[in-house]
Amino acid sequence: MPVHYAVDIETWTGDGGGLDPTVESTRITSVAIYSGDAAVVFDDHDEARLLRSLRNWLLDESTEPGIIVTWNGANFDMPFLMTRSALCGVELGIHGVTSAERAPKYQACPGHDGGYAVAWGAHDHVDLMYAWREYADAAGIRHGLKPVAQHAGLDPIVVDASHMEALSIAEQCAYNISDVEVTWRLAQMVDITPWLDSKILS
Repeated sequence: MPVHYAVDIETWTGDGGGLDPTVESTRITSVAIYSGDAAVVFDDHDEARLLRSLRNWLLDESTEPGIIVTWNGANFDMPFLMTRSALCGVELGIHGVTSAERAPKYQACPGHDGGYAVAWGAHDHVDLMYAWREYADAAGIRHGLKPVAQHAGLDPIVVDASHMEALSIAEQCAYNISDVEVTWRLAQMVDITPWLDSKILS
């Protein structure tokens, strides 16, 4: 079984939001990765340095190629990383193409035309949101990470994401880690094979 790397980003802008990567004051505040044993968090206040550290960890020859698992990564995490890395002058090694099969629930990430199928270096990618969509619809719950995780018996940390600046650095990191841990566990509970981005990119 390939290694799964659950990845989640946290973002912020000067106005307390953080959903538009093209806004000058926006930045990625942390990125967490969880692979079943332990989590690693990149939370450097220098966004370019944070992105370089993230790239170096994921693309290091000691990091076994596997499947990067995100929740709504096709429409948020990946386009956000693409935009911010370009603005910071950091090459992350993400290759992405927009795909109708990764259409957003509502609207595309600002600065982008749709959802992405991606490969990140030697890593494949799966957007777990699509794998759990039928489950959420059948259960009559909102198709988001927290409600799906809670309905599946997991216990994610829940905060007011519109006021992340009110959290301490430790609280932000704990929230980020919680998201990747439940994402990783949800990935173990379903067959993600039909949703691999390599099926679109090949």
